[in-house]
Amino acid sequence: MSKESPAEESLNLIRGKLCDHTFIFRPLSASSDSNYRFQLLSLLDDNCASKTLVVVKSSTVVQNLIIYNLSPQDADQLLEKRVRSRFSHRKILFLPPSKEEVDSLLEHLLSLPTDSSFPSGYVSQFNEKIKNITSDTRFKDMLRTFLNANSTVNSLLKFIFRAVSSMNLESGLLSLETFKAALSSMQRQPKLEAVRADCSILELYLLVCMRRLEVKEQSLYNFISVMKEYKTIHDSFQTSDHYAQNVCLRAFEHLREREVICYAENRGQSQTGEYRPMKLLILASELHQGMRSHACCPVSLHFCIYACFYFCKLISNLVLVISSLFYFVPLICKTSL
Repeated sequence: MSKESPAEESLNLIRGKLCDHTFIFRPLSASSDSNYRFQLLSLLDDNCASKTLVVVKSSTVVQNLIIYNLSPQDADQLLEKRVRSRFSHRKILFLPPSKEEVDSLLEHLLSLPTDSSFPSGYVSQFNEKIKNITSDTRFKDMLRTFLNANSTVNSLLKFIFRAVSSMNLESGLLSLETFKAALSSMQRQPKLEAVRADCSILELYLLVCMRRLEVKEQSLYNFISVMKEYKTIHDSFQTSDHYAQNVCLRAFEHLREREVICYAENRGQSQTGEYRPMKLLILASELHQGMRSHACCPVSLHFCIYACFYFCKLISNLVLVISSLFYFVPLICKTSL
C-alpha cells in the first residue's frame, strides 16, 4: 500500500478539523462565551435531528439565552413553551460570528502545523498560499457575499469543506478558483432555484410577507394574516402589483404544491386552507439570494427583504455591544475602586 503524498495528507488533515465535532476553537477568544457560541453554531451536524441544546449565561447584570434547536415540531413547541415561561421578557437571538472570529477561524483551519510530519518546504509554501488567498480582496468580497446570506459557522465550515475537497492534488495547493467553485455549488439549491426561476411576482410578495411575519416573531400564520401583511406592503409603497384575494390564494397553493411552503401541523385538516397555519420551507438566505438573482423582482420587494435582513443584523450588533458594556463597566468600576 503506497504512502499518501503530502497533498493527500494535508487534505485529510483539514477535512478532519472540519468534521471533528469534539473540536473547540480556543484561539477564537479567551472568553468562554465566545467558545460556547462557536460550539452551538458549529458542533451539531444535520443528523442530530432529535437534539436540542440550550446554554444560558447568567450574571447579576445581564442574562443571555443562546439556543440551537434542531428538534421535531412537538419537541420544539414544548421547548418554546418552557422558554417563554422562564424568559418571557427576553428575546432569543442567533448571533453570527464577528469578522475577527471568521478570520481567525479560517487561518486556524486552513493552515498546516509547522511541527508536523509534512516536509517543511511544503508547509511554508502551503501556508503562504493560504495567506495570499485570504488577504485577496476578491476572496474577501466572495466571503462577505456568502456570510451575508449564510452567517452561521456551520455554513462556513461546509463552504470550506467543499473548497478543500476540490483541491488540486498535483500541486497540493488551494487556489481562489476552488473557493469560487465551492460558492457556486452551494448556491445551487432546489429551493433557491424555485425562487430564482419559477416564482411569479405575486408569489415573491407572499414569501416576503411570510418572512416579515417571522421577523416580527409570529412563528405561525395563515393565509389571512399573510394577506394583511401584503396589504401593509402595498399601502406603504403604493405599488401597481395589487392582486385580488382569490388570485393570491391560487398563488399560495402553487407555492405549497412546489413545497416552498407547507402546513405547520396536521391538525385542523377540517379547516379551509385560508385558516390553516403555514410555515416557510425556504431559508432566509435562500430567499434573499433568489430575489437578488430574479429577473423581474420589484424594487419595493428588494427594499422589504433588505430591511428585514439589516434589522436582524442591527439587533445582533446592538446585543453584542450592550453585552460588552455590561461586562466591562463593572470591571472598570472595580479596578478604579
